[in-house]
Amino acid sequence: MTESPPVQPMAVELLQDLGMSQYEASIYVALLRLRGGTAREVSETTSVPRTRIYDAVERLQDRGLVDVQNNSPKQFQPVGRETTLRHFRHKYDDTVTELAAS
Repeated sequence: MTESPPVQPMAVELLQDLGMSQYEASIYVALLRLRGGTAREVSETTSVPRTRIYDAVERLQDRGLVDVQNNSPKQFQPVGRETTLRHFRHKYDDTVTELAAS
């Protein structure tokens, strides 16, 4: 088995600044680097315990940032970086618009 490079701390920190939990950010960055993976693969690449990966992936899926294939084992596929950037830009713009209106 080839060893994956560690998850980039700066990317994780920036995603946390945008509202992701540490686990969500670590998982998302790991999935981008792995180009998808299982809970086991993500757990081996991050410091996230395998039991916590499923909840965090579900929250990422709710945000539209991860697709889940219900294979055995489940496969997690991140959406592209551009889609993620668009997601956060829209969220930021909506928040600023709401703030200006209040």
